Amino acid sequence: MDIRKFLEGKNLKELLSKDLTRREVEVLSLYASGFSVKEIAEILNVSENTARVHINNVFLKIAIPANANPKITLCLFYHIFRKEITKMGGFKNAKCR
Repeated sequence: MDIRKFLEGKNLKELLSKDLTRREVEVLSLYASGFSVKEIAEILNVSENTARVHINNVFLKIAIPANANPKITLCLFYHIFRKEITKMGGFKNAKCR
């Protein structure tokens, strides 16, 4: 499955089963920028386990195929919906590494 085509054929509300929390949006933008779980935990001053939980929650809230690569999918998701996610509290200058 071409995940980019799947995502581009949808709108943000259609893809979210539930609204993302502000923290999930922050974690999504950092993760999509290529930061590791450990780096995200340090930046947000939370445990690595908490950062992982937020990443998993984001992935679960986005209605995408289960066999999709999480890192690539979240990166594409973030960059396709960057404007909307930034309005929700995501970091403006996030870029995939």
